[in-house]
Order: sequence, then structure tokens, then C-alpha cells
Amino acid sequence: MRKNRASGLRIKRLSEKKKRRKKIIISILLIIIAIAGIAKYNYTQIKSKEMEYSVKKIFTTGLINKYKMYDVNNINLTFSDGKTAVVNVNGLLKKAPHHRVSYEVFLEKGKSGTWKVERVYNE
Repeated sequence: MRKNRASGLRIKRLSEKKKRRKKIIISILLIIIAIAGIAKYNYTQIKSKEMEYSVKKIFTTGLINKYKMYDVNNINLTFSDGKTAVVNVNGLLKKAPHHRVSYEVFLEKGKSGTWKVERVYNE
């Protein structure tokens, strides 16, 4: 009877150790994912203070983006007073025929110093 109890306790302790290990591994993975997400967010915020980076990111990324481009070929700054800017963007559309397209973009600098699109016009 004692042997059965002792072996039953060993099995229970081993399963508890496995559960603890799983919890520790999952916790470490979640911490790593959170740190990577925060680092990516901070990197994007810092880089978005550059107008060229902001325009390229806005026009080449995003799932629901009706102005999405395959590639931005040319960015011309038409006007800037430090808080607002007008930029001409040329490139190829993301959709299959890949037509050349040109947009006139009005950007505004936010409170954190990052550039955000206010309006986009087809040329």
C-alpha cells in the first residue's frame, strides 16, 4: 500500500513540476513578445518623425489602404512650414496592372512630432 502511495505522490509531483515549467516558459515568451512589440512601436514612433519614412510607410503598408502602392518611386516636397507639408508621391499601384499613380499628400505634424496624413488627392 505504501509503494502505491509513494509512486502516486511522485507522479503528482512530476506533473506539478511540468505544469510549473510550462507556466514559466509561457510567461517568458509573453514577456519577450511584449518587449518586442514595445520596441517596434518605439522604433516606428521615432522614425515617423522623418517625413520620407512616414510617407513610404503610409503608402506601402496597411491591410485596408485604398492608396496602397507597390513601391514609392519619387517623393517631392512642394511646401513645408514645419507643421504642415505638401508632398507629391509617385509610384506603382499594388493591384495587378501596377499602373503608375501620382498623389498629392497633405501632412501635418502631431503633438509627438510625427507626421500624419490629413488629405490625399489624385493628380
